[in-house]
Amino acid sequence: MRILLNFNYDRNQWLELLKPLFPSNEIHWLRYISKTEDQNKHLESHQYHYWSDYASAQETLIVINPDVIIIMDNKSPLSIALIYSAKNAKIPVYYLQHGVLASYKDYKILEANLISTDNNRIEKLSELKAKAGFSTFSYFKNSLGLRFFHPKTILYLLIAKKYGERTAAYLIKDEIRIPDKYLCFSVENAKLHFELDGNIEKRINVVGFPELEKIVREYEKVTSENSNNYWLHIDQPLSGGDLGEQFISEEKHHQIYLSLSQKAAENQSMLYVKLHPGSFLKENLPQDENIVYLREVESLAFLIKNARVCTGFYSSLLLPCIAFKPTILIKIIDLSWYTSMSKYPNVFVTNDILEIENIPQEANSDDSDKFLAVQGYFEDDSFEDRVLKKLQDSTVFFEEK
Repeated sequence: MRILLNFNYDRNQWLELLKPLFPSNEIHWLRYISKTEDQNKHLESHQYHYWSDYASAQETLIVINPDVIIIMDNKSPLSIALIYSAKNAKIPVYYLQHGVLASYKDYKILEANLISTDNNRIEKLSELKAKAGFSTFSYFKNSLGLRFFHPKTILYLLIAKKYGERTAAYLIKDEIRIPDKYLCFSVENAKLHFELDGNIEKRINVVGFPELEKIVREYEKVTSENSNNYWLHIDQPLSGGDLGEQFISEEKHHQIYLSLSQKAAENQSMLYVKLHPGSFLKENLPQDENIVYLREVESLAFLIKNARVCTGFYSSLLLPCIAFKPTILIKIIDLSWYTSMSKYPNVFVTNDILEIENIPQEANSDDSDKFLAVQGYFEDDSFEDRVLKKLQDSTVFFEEK
């Protein structure tokens, strides 16, 4: 089977995930505008393509000739063009979920609280497009043909330009951008797709959450070492980083580290801060004798199992923490995600770390099992097996349609 992957594979977890996922298939990547933009370490035996190599999605599909397409986005003009052309060519398209924020409202709250964006990155991308002689608008128009002039298409582009692609998707439900199947972590985590894409119940396929599955399976094999007396903080680049985002000031971010360190010390513990990859290169982190900063780690499962308490903001890596450990969530933005997580007895949500008096208790096994099931953990088979089964069923799926 020849598989075309159209999603961001910058992070190591996706590189590692894909190595065993398609051992006997021919993999083609389509992600970046040009080779100049692509600075990733490529996987051996995989083939790489760039949008600027083609004038339309039809040409892209003729050259690559995939049996199936896996995407992580159905809102950008390039992705929509690919989906529309694939449907006309009877090539099945699957949406593979990423991220755990499952509410349109949460995404809009995040956008409203975004202090600044990396305008230099946007300008650089425009320069790369110009240098490559590529126009997203032309590619999109060439791909859609007469469908480009449909009122829904025009409205979508206008709203996306002014308010963003996610808002455009929320307001304009258009079948041309709807994939054939959604491969989702869980039904609960598929909520955003219903909000943006409408009546898609029959297209939802629950396959589980790969990162959560990997950590949980490893967690069950890890030996506890009680000598490691620390709190584990799962960090995010909220005040800058290679993602070019800023939700809180650097001063406030650093103060959270110091407050966490103080509270951990009051409980006779060190503070281990697991930095997000977007902050690995930061050199001005506050120095405190009770704080240890971690970048690349051999086993996150080991760190979680031996931590006394876990803390964080809203990272997906907090899910295995919540499953097993007393967990403190720091509420910097009013997301509904905090309300969803606070219903678990081992979770405490706070705006101020120093106000915490009673540390939440350890999660019991029943709570852990229920939580993991809701978030997309399967005990029987593996994520890779479930995804491959959905891909292998693609031709049957079209016959059923």
